[in-house]
Amino acid sequence: MSLSSCSRDGITEWDTDLLVPLAEAHLGVEDLIPDSNIISDNGAPLIIRLNFDYNLIPDDSLLKIPDTLITDNISLPVSFNLPSGFEVANISQLIRFSYKDVKLTEALLESGYAEFSIINSLSDKIIIGYDIPESYLSRQFCKFSNQEVQAASADGLPFEFVKLIDLSNHSLDLRGDNLISYNRMRFSLNAMLNPDGDGASVVANTPFITYKNKFFDLKPAFARGFLGQSSFQFNDGSDVEIMKKISGLLSLEDLSLTINLENSIGADFNLVINNVEAVKNGTSISLQHSVIGSNETISRAQNISSDIYPYTPTQRTYSFTTDNSNIKSLAELLPDRFNYDISAQLNPLGNVSSGNDFVYSSSNIKLNSTIELPLKFSASNLAFRDTITFEGLNSEDSELVNSGELRLIAKNKFPMNMSVQLEFLDTNKTSLQTFFVDQTIPAAAVNSNLRVEVENISTLIIPISDVTKAAVNDARFIVVTARIDTQPEDELLPIYADYFLGLQLIGDGKYRIQVK
Repeated sequence: MSLSSCSRDGITEWDTDLLVPLAEAHLGVEDLIPDSNIISDNGAPLIIRLNFDYNLIPDDSLLKIPDTLITDNISLPVSFNLPSGFEVANISQLIRFSYKDVKLTEALLESGYAEFSIINSLSDKIIIGYDIPESYLSRQFCKFSNQEVQAASADGLPFEFVKLIDLSNHSLDLRGDNLISYNRMRFSLNAMLNPDGDGASVVANTPFITYKNKFFDLKPAFARGFLGQSSFQFNDGSDVEIMKKISGLLSLEDLSLTINLENSIGADFNLVINNVEAVKNGTSISLQHSVIGSNETISRAQNISSDIYPYTPTQRTYSFTTDNSNIKSLAELLPDRFNYDISAQLNPLGNVSSGNDFVYSSSNIKLNSTIELPLKFSASNLAFRDTITFEGLNSEDSELVNSGELRLIAKNKFPMNMSVQLEFLDTNKTSLQTFFVDQTIPAAAVNSNLRVEVENISTLIIPISDVTKAAVNDARFIVVTARIDTQPEDELLPIYADYFLGLQLIGDGKYRIQVK
């Protein structure tokens, strides 16, 4: 190579034998299950803990105050020349928020708006004042005064004045004028014709003032009253992502399910768990337990602060075990989804609190379910998958692979026989070819306590044919699917945190090198 002055024609090429590490993977329990879901205690067998949380009451279904619009016109029955300073409006009007059967007496708004508009058709400006006496912020009620509204244009086009009022953090007294009603609040409007003007003429029965009062997006942080007797249906489910990687036959020693219901609303609830079912590949199993289908009443929360909340919720807990339910059958299905059908009714006995129900923005009927699954089981044809990056050989100028084989070196510390399938993918993760390994990765041996102490090392051979050359060259990812059978058969075996399957893929073959 140092004879740089020399030259040659053509291409020099030769074959060489290479032993090349292509890819490796380390699969443990943590690759299937997030660490947060694994309980590992001082070398004891692992336990899987899964938590699911649901709110049974839809957001804003109790707290959202209905949007309300009031609009009216002012006119006179006769034509008339109004003098300057004439009081053209002095209105006090009661607003009623139209709930189904909810009767609120007070509310502290988290957010919301009042939009007031007035249309002036007079030939002179007017001076208006507006207030909501039952809406308070820092002990001051909502109002504005001495607001000028311009006159109609010379060609008679009315002038519209619009005022948007932010009601966030306002307290609303909804008891009405007699303080014994509900869902009612008064507003006042006064308007005076320009005292320094020349007056204005009006035509009989023709509106010269039009006003609108709109309340919208009123969301209380707190409300009190009778919350009604609404019914709710929770018919939904949740996917169990980690189970989508697993399939096969599984026999468990034990597991438990705990369902905790929390009522943080100041009203009683009647609850019926109609059905809970586990689903896998179109097969479903419904949970059997004494609580399924029974009417359960959850008492109201107390309006006394606790922890970080301004209320003290009530709790109801149900335990599902292998002794009182078929929960083990549901788990052995290896479900990748749980479906729930739950009915609830607010205040099943009516207004027993005499209008002292309450609700906060964080209040709800919350369902928390916890599954604890000790990893002690027997399995047949149980499968799990992982995708690894392929760090193989790549060449733009040579055929690369002439012949040879792939060696899969396996270090197995699981007490399970495993068969492995390799699927090669390109840079877009499109499948190129699948390799089936007929050989089995042998299980590690267990001691008298059914504990593996030393991993079993084995080598599997995959011949490389002409058909596979392109797949080897173009592959950048490999999907490894391991199918397992626990050994000894039909023995419930505990799984420990140090169990793993280590895989190393090595290319051992003849490669053609070209030099121009």
